[in-house]
Amino acid sequence: MNKKIIGISLFILIITSSIFGCSKFQENNDTNLNSIDKDSINPISKDTAINILKAEYGDNILVEDKDIKLIGDLYFIDVYVEVVDSDDGSHETHTHRQSLGNIKIDKYTGEIITE
Repeated sequence: MNKKIIGISLFILIITSSIFGCSKFQENNDTNLNSIDKDSINPISKDTAINILKAEYGDNILVEDKDIKLIGDLYFIDVYVEVVDSDDGSHETHTHRQSLGNIKIDKYTGEIITE
């Protein structure tokens, strides 16, 4: 009878200690993910920001390095798109530059910020 009680108590002790250990590990793991410092993350480059805009708006966008300004954690980019119009009667094509406005991109995540 004493062996059964000792065995059951050891079994319960092992189960509770493993549950407590797993919860502590999960808590430490969450803390490590939230404590990532922005200085340890490499920000995206201006070329990567241009590629993000091309993926979002197509290859007809016109952006140069001088159009990109870094203010705080955001890239402010003046984006223009090239629009080609053709007249049916004269068979001529006209190219126009149209502004899409000032677009913000987070330099750490690459996310386009919309307001």
